[in-house]
Amino acid sequence: MAIVTMAQTNEAGDGSGVSLKARTVRWTGDAAYPDGGSAITTILRTTCEDGGVTPVAVVPGDCGVYRPIITETPATLLTQVVAWPVADQDTNTILYKLNGAAVATLTLAGAHTARAHLAASIDAIAGLQAYDDGVQVTVKTDLKGPNASFQVTGGTANAVYLFSTTAVVGSTAKLLKVMTEANVDVGHDAPSTNLSATEFNATFLCE
Repeated sequence: MAIVTMAQTNEAGDGSGVSLKARTVRWTGDAAYPDGGSAITTILRTTCEDGGVTPVAVVPGDCGVYRPIITETPATLLTQVVAWPVADQDTNTILYKLNGAAVATLTLAGAHTARAHLAASIDAIAGLQAYDDGVQVTVKTDLKGPNASFQVTGGTANAVYLFSTTAVVGSTAKLLKVMTEANVDVGHDAPSTNLSATEFNATFLCE
C-alpha cells in the first residue's frame, strides 16, 4: 500500500524555537538490560551535559548485531502471589480492561498452578505480553505511552493471583530498546539480559 498522508511533527531550524538536536554517543551495553528497554533520558542528559534534551529517535552506528530504538513506556502490572505454585485455577476467570475498552473475561483452561501457566494464557490475549519473571508474572501492554492502560477488575482467579485492581497506565518516559537482527527485543520476556560485551555507537535525535 502506498503512503497516503503524513503529518509533520518537528522541523529543525524553522525559527519556532523548537528544533532537533543531534547527540552522537557511545556506551557499553546494560549488564542487566530489562525486557522492553532501559531508561535513557537521565543518562543522556548527564552524558551530554544538557538537562533539557529528550530523545525522540536514534540513528544506530556500529552496534554489533543489535539495533537500538526509542520507545515509550507501557502499562505494567504484576501478580502479588505470596508463594508459587498455587491451587489450580482451571476454569476460573480474570476480568480485565485493556486500553480503556469494555471489561473482558479471560477463562483459564487447563492446569494453572505455575507462573508459566498463567503467563501463557495472558500472553495469548491480543495487545498484552506476559511472562514469568522468576518471582511473579509480569504483564505489559503492547501499546506504549499514556494511551496504554490495563486493569484487572476482578474474577474468581484473582483471589489467588492477587493482581491489584487499580488501573496502571503507560507514560511518555523514554526507553532505549535493543532489537535483534530478527527485529525482536533482545530481552523479550526476560527480567534481565547481559549486553555488557557490546559497545554501542549511535546518534540520538533530541528535542
